[in-house]
Amino acid sequence: MYQKQSEAMQEFVATASEAKLAHTVEYNSPAKGICKTPVADILVMAFTHSAYHRGQLVTMLRQQGVPKIPGTDFIEYTGWKK
Repeated sequence: MYQKQSEAMQEFVATASEAKLAHTVEYNSPAKGICKTPVADILVMAFTHSAYHRGQLVTMLRQQGVPKIPGTDFIEYTGWKK
């Protein structure tokens, strides 16, 4: 399911028009109430927020004494090769 969702997100970003990215979404935040945010900003938040969680995982693994932690930078997931 993750792979399928990831591919759908890539397709959306690759084909989205400026108007689609500028479209404002209204949603109810439990902490802030009704919010309005452009799609482009929601995508940036989704992409960058994952870095926060990758950092949490690395910290927890180090605290548990894991000696070798694989790369967690986004570029590692893009298929980039030396």
